[in-house]
Amino acid sequence: MFFPLCFADDLARADSSDLSLSQPEVSFTGSGPGGFQMVGKSHSLSAAEEGQFLIFTAPLKGLTSGISLRDKHMKERYLEVEKYPNAELRVEKSSLLLPKPGTDGKSKGTGKLTLHNVTREVSFTYRVKSRTAVDEVSVEMPLNFNDYGVQVPNYLGITLKPNVVARVAFKVPHR
Repeated sequence: MFFPLCFADDLARADSSDLSLSQPEVSFTGSGPGGFQMVGKSHSLSAAEEGQFLIFTAPLKGLTSGISLRDKHMKERYLEVEKYPNAELRVEKSSLLLPKPGTDGKSKGTGKLTLHNVTREVSFTYRVKSRTAVDEVSVEMPLNFNDYGVQVPNYLGITLKPNVVARVAFKVPHR
């Protein structure tokens, strides 16, 4: 979510359009007792520009943790993906700090995250590594399941803490 000037200029000219992202990875990491960690990952992420906003949509149905029963519980019982299929982050373009072309940078931002049909203001950090043909973007955002009405995962006496960290990474080709 940290775009070089050439990409931002393309966005400013468009009224509404899908954006080209490559190699997307969406993940969340939760922790529990005794050092237990659960990581859910997906390679599905879309982005669009709509007026003054960048909108990132992550379909939750594709999240996997490496254990099929845990995935089933995560999707059916906790995230309820049939009722709430996506997580969506809306960021106002003017709130993003833009680096000089060809430089790397890190900054903080805010946006509105909708998860489980609840929309809340969120803060995140983002980093861009500017390369010859693409920019590598990574975002990290702390979340609390309780803020979104998501039941805290619990299975066989192991309960995740409600605080999780969501991460998103993708590449944006230069235009």
